[in-house]
Amino acid sequence: MIWGLDTETDNDGKEAWIVQWVVTGKAGTYKGTDTRALMHRLRTLGRCRENQYIYIHNLKYDLEFLRGILYTLQEDYGAELTPIFRNGQPVQVSMKVNGRVLIFRDSAKKWQGNLRSLGDALNYPKLENIDPDFKPGWSAALNLDSDEDWKYVIRDARICAKAGEFWHSGGFKHATTSGDAWACGRQLIGLPLWKMLFPPLTREEDDKLRDGYFGGINISRNKGHHTGPITHEDKVSMFPGVMLQKPLPVGKPIYMGCVKPQEGLWVGKMRVKLNIKPNHVPWFTFKNGIDYCGEDVKYGQHIEHCNEWHNLTLTCVDWENLAIDYDIEVDRCAAEFWAFRQRTGILTPYID
Repeated sequence: MIWGLDTETDNDGKEAWIVQWVVTGKAGTYKGTDTRALMHRLRTLGRCRENQYIYIHNLKYDLEFLRGILYTLQEDYGAELTPIFRNGQPVQVSMKVNGRVLIFRDSAKKWQGNLRSLGDALNYPKLENIDPDFKPGWSAALNLDSDEDWKYVIRDARICAKAGEFWHSGGFKHATTSGDAWACGRQLIGLPLWKMLFPPLTREEDDKLRDGYFGGINISRNKGHHTGPITHEDKVSMFPGVMLQKPLPVGKPIYMGCVKPQEGLWVGKMRVKLNIKPNHVPWFTFKNGIDYCGEDVKYGQHIEHCNEWHNLTLTCVDWENLAIDYDIEVDRCAAEFWAFRQRTGILTPYID
């Protein structure tokens, strides 16, 4: 069963509280003004035999107000809570009581836009004429006995519910769009082959290698003085072309010790010194402010020369990009490398 939940909150400049809450789905619409009533409604939903999915747009914000409810359900009713975070942002919180499961999800992780754009995409737009002014104390003007003053929050909750229903009916039942994409890829390639090609890393392996493939930056080497209009062009997803034409890493990482592979795909943890090549433009910046302290360089400034050793985790692609403009000196006594077998065209069925 799919539900949408929305809250409207007010504040006095010091504290904030829930003024209105609505939970809505095909089975009905429920509303209230206090967290205790909301807690009992969630307990009721949690008694259903099938999993209950509750979509909230911007789960991080609403969790600040749901936290007390979830704590009470955990302490007083034995609920088991399983939160999932990505980049410090909540993606999903599962609550299990007596074998029944209630799952809170962030619809913003399935739709990269605000609730207004999601409603427009569903042809179920937010209400325009009764958008309240959310300044501190705004709720004093509400008439909670009037259906008119509930329309706004009910519509927002229904947008979340309709979005969840749309995704699940199309088979997109994971918490994020990337989760849906990976599930589709596994299905098209076949689970046995997928497991052979992409076995899960151990926690220890992931801890060592994650810095090499987590996050990214866009780099432009075209520096100069602006003398006219600037045109910025962004290609829409070049990843399918890369996945079709370039080799991808498969299997478990192969530990190579301090020997840097001369070719193929690899990840390395190393201590390096970078020195800009003659007539090249510096562009590299450290992520860690401590590295700047060691060089006595202002934070965020492009690095030209390194006097100290710096710990970096680089992939073979990182190395190639750095080597265009920098001479890279590696401390061989403090380097570890992992190589990968590779194959091309694995994801062709998925892309096609």
